[in-house]
Amino acid sequence: WAMVSAFFAESPDPNLPAALCHAKVSRLVEDPERAVAEATEAVARCPEYVEAHSALAAALGARGDRAAEARVAEAIRVYETACKAFPWYGPALLEARWITLDRFDRYQRARQAVLFRALPPVKGVSITATLQVVIDRHFLVVGLNFLDKRTWIRQSVDAYEILPVGPARLDDDPDDHLLDTVATKLAHILATLNRRGLPPFTVMCGQGLVDDVDHLQAHLRHNNLSVVVYPAISPDT
Repeated sequence: WAMVSAFFAESPDPNLPAALCHAKVSRLVEDPERAVAEATEAVARCPEYVEAHSALAAALGARGDRAAEARVAEAIRVYETACKAFPWYGPALLEARWITLDRFDRYQRARQAVLFRALPPVKGVSITATLQVVIDRHFLVVGLNFLDKRTWIRQSVDAYEILPVGPARLDDDPDDHLLDTVATKLAHILATLNRRGLPPFTVMCGQGLVDDVDHLQAHLRHNNLSVVVYPAISPDT
């Protein structure tokens, strides 16, 4: 396994084959320090490989470092909890602090490029926008709804964009600064869709944004984006 992991050493990041090999070596070696080193390398090679983190926790426990073992185990718990909130694991990696914001953005751009290439020809899209809290951060989640011109079947992409927009508040109620950030990012998303030939017609505000339709509508109009913004449910219900 050491020879195999060395073979993958120069491969691009993230590197799942190398991470798998280092994690396997960590489980096999008897020297606790070597086991920790191999597991640490596995985590660095591919942060989304959960088994690498499990191997690191086991190696730290075998070395007698119970506090570090507990921290890794807690990060795994945070990751698994956050994974349940989104159709993509990127935000969970961020919440577990296994990747940086810059790396999250690279992952998101790569994922979005794949989604965009898979979209069928459409005349336009309807947008859904929600504000979700995971662990200690607000995320703007934007979905697409459209009519496939080839089949005339309505389709959707549940999380075309998932963007961190700020720390969560204790009352979960977005303040004006957070709403301005959401509005700015939403305007950028809509402008990008326009440039890609996917003009947005409407924006439906769901969880976390139902009461903020007027704020978002005014901001989008200020940015020359002519879309209808409306709540998923009536704020009075």
